[in-house]
Amino acid sequence: MNENTLLENIDPIYIENLESHNHFSVFSAEDDYQILIVRGFSIDDDELIFNSRGFIINKEHDVYMYSDGKLIKNKLKLHDLDEILEPIYDKNLQIIEELVREVDRLEDSLFDRNTSRIFMDNWFDLKKLLSRIERYYSRNLVVLQSLQKYYIKEKDFSKSSFQDFLHDVNYTIHQVETQTNRLDAIYNYHGSIKNDKLNNNLYALTVLSAVFLPLNLVVGFFGMNTENLFFKDNVHGTQYVVFILTGMFLLAFVGIPLIRLMDKYLLRFILGKSHIYKKVSGKINKIEEILKVD
Repeated sequence: MNENTLLENIDPIYIENLESHNHFSVFSAEDDYQILIVRGFSIDDDELIFNSRGFIINKEHDVYMYSDGKLIKNKLKLHDLDEILEPIYDKNLQIIEELVREVDRLEDSLFDRNTSRIFMDNWFDLKKLLSRIERYYSRNLVVLQSLQKYYIKEKDFSKSSFQDFLHDVNYTIHQVETQTNRLDAIYNYHGSIKNDKLNNNLYALTVLSAVFLPLNLVVGFFGMNTENLFFKDNVHGTQYVVFILTGMFLLAFVGIPLIRLMDKYLLRFILGKSHIYKKVSGKINKIEEILKVD
């Protein structure tokens, strides 16, 4: 059967699929011919661009490539089908290897604590690309396995070579899944670093509030413009106020450790079984957790 006769016998639905440059991968078997569409991809402006290639295999197991409404006979036959498909997957693999290097750079910048302002934008772009590639390979693997199952009993079908080809495709899928998992780990680690910074900031604000809020109350009290205010007519009034502020400041940093020492060496032995002691001790522990005074 020549090219023109074969082309005339192909179902118009298959012709429409073959003419599509973005058709998903598919394998369809008819009595007189088989249709194989394999979709490859490229990257343009951080977007995944798909490009499909269509092949037709006749009864004699000649392989034709469909292009612009014509069938182009391939020099290779069914037993060389893996060699026909390898260039498509080799190009895909080159793109994946470049994405792996981008993931490495993103991970190194995080470990070195030298992330850029667009760190999450870069992470999202890589996550999106690798997720789409993972779906692409999962679909293609099903198609290739269907092809293998259909031709497995044919004498001119190279079972071992095609099985090796499928093994390479499976390895690529595993590699893509590994990079996707790495990106998930990078996201979690980046979130942990952000949370640590936030917790440290909240801790600092809590300490400052605990120290300076009582001082502000004292200053505000003595700053009121009212009669009969303490130390109003005292020549040493300002010194007394400074002493009070200093004492409160020292109490915040020294008083709690002293209470802890008293609790450890004295109160615990005297009042250890007391219900009141347990309540007071619990309050002190909560204050220590807030201020983290050692």
